[in-house]
Amino acid sequence: MGRNVGRVRRLYVSASVRRFGVGRMLVQSVIAEARNYYQILVLKPIIQSRIAHLGL
Repeated sequence: MGRNVGRVRRLYVSASVRRFGVGRMLVQSVIAEARNYYQILVLKPIIQSRIAHLGL
């Protein structure tokens, strides 16, 4: 992959804070920051399936 392509391989949220929107905020922050550095952001399929409902 080129220098203009970022990759997200794993994102973890502690079990104690799940269901409070922490994962959503984490993904939104990662995507927002990646926009400053990359033209393309590649997510592993498992991440894609878990965030598909966010509409990002």
